[in-house]
Amino acid sequence: MAGKSHKEIISAETIHEMANLARITVPEADIPILVKQFSQIIEIFSILEKIDTSRKDNEIPSAPYPLRLRPDVERPSLDVNDALKASSCRDGRFIRVPKIIETGEGH
Repeated sequence: MAGKSHKEIISAETIHEMANLARITVPEADIPILVKQFSQIIEIFSILEKIDTSRKDNEIPSAPYPLRLRPDVERPSLDVNDALKASSCRDGRFIRVPKIIETGEGH
């Protein structure tokens, strides 16, 4: 991705779509800034993706003490029907959300 302009990674249209999904208003003056910032973030991840992690010495050592995990405890949560009522786009008992970023991997 080195050498590509930030607009080629994330477009203003994608920023608008993300804002729409988050139900927030983004001032037009902020769109170019967000395009640049999101593009830089994705560019960094694409660089990290190229790091060879196949060698064992690249592993991060585990903690010198055992992890203390809390037990799973069932707690009351939002009722499915209430969640579906709050959604603007439903498919049966599921909430539909649009895909907004293409990965190029066919997913």
